[in-house]
Formats: sequence, C-alpha cells, structure tokens
Amino acid sequence: MNDLITSVKTGEYELISSRIVQILNKEKTVLVFGKISIVFLFDEDDKNTETVIKVGTNEPNTIMFTLVNINMPSYGTTDFVQFGKLDDGKDLYISFRVHSLNDKKVRSLEYSLYKK
Repeated sequence: MNDLITSVKTGEYELISSRIVQILNKEKTVLVFGKISIVFLFDEDDKNTETVIKVGTNEPNTIMFTLVNINMPSYGTTDFVQFGKLDDGKDLYISFRVHSLNDKKVRSLEYSLYKK
C-alpha cells in the first residue's frame, strides 16, 4: 500500500514543494529552485516600527524578501507571489509564513512553491 501523495492542487495552482526551515538569529536564508534563488532577509527599522515585507531583486534570477520588524508570533504573505517561470512557460508562485517563539532566536520559515 502506497500512502504517498503524488499531487496537490488548490484551485488552478499545483504544489511543487512545501517545507519548513529553521532559521537561527535572523540569518540570511537562500532557497535555490533550478536557476532561481529565493532570498529571505530579516531587518529591524528603529525609526519605523511598522511590520512589512519588501519584495525586490538585486540579481538576475533572484527574488528577495526583506522581512522588516517581524516581532510577532506569526507573519507572512496573504496571497501567492509570482516570482518566475518554468521552462514549460508555467508561472511560479510562493507563499510563506514566519513563526517564532517569544525569544525569537529560532524562527520557522514555512513555504510552499506552486506552478500555474
């Protein structure tokens, strides 16, 4: 008997990968998917206490998420974020959450990659 799930779809999106990564002390975290790098950075802004996710690129085939003032137990995207294309022309999407305990020394990055 094989209990492994071979495919997961949510609406028009098909799940490619979903994992949880433990991050120690806000370290830069890089996920490599084929030719694409997905970078997560943590930052603090003493002048503005607003919690925000900045999305940008500084290199080809790289998307960077800068998570500023993430000081709550759970925070992340509220929608799927398109960040690239597969060789077959399908679009790539990511959604993620960052979870932490009160000391915030170790954080969990929970992410899911989709294609559509």
